[in-house]
Amino acid sequence: MPILGPTFQDFTYQSEYVQANVRFTKFNGRFRLAQIWLDRTFMEKMKPVVPYKTGAFLSRLEAANAGGWGMGRIVTSSPPQGRYLYGGISRYGKPFKWTNPLTQPRWGEWTYQTYQREFHDGVKHIILTGRYK
Repeated sequence: MPILGPTFQDFTYQSEYVQANVRFTKFNGRFRLAQIWLDRTFMEKMKPVVPYKTGAFLSRLEAANAGGWGMGRIVTSSPPQGRYLYGGISRYGKPFKWTNPLTQPRWGEWTYQTYQREFHDGVKHIILTGRYK
């Protein structure tokens, strides 16, 4: 599998007192695997708290993210209604009454805060071992 996205080059730093050789190329494939895992896991953890009435909004979010796994960019809101849904307040200033009882306003931020430790541990494991958990 070719490595897509950003790659990192080895570099050497040298000063009067310090010399460091950093070998990033050893980890290029692992960085890519970790980013793909993180993007997919974030989306899976976010799905249950996204507003769901007919499923059209969630389908748009999934479609917006489908081609970008591994790029480090997750779409958490989709216009036009996503602008209001994400904040949890309608354009008239009233809070939404969600049909999904699990829905959280600002669901992307909520997902990150809730699962931050799991994301960190998973990425660390992949970078160190080169394998998914």
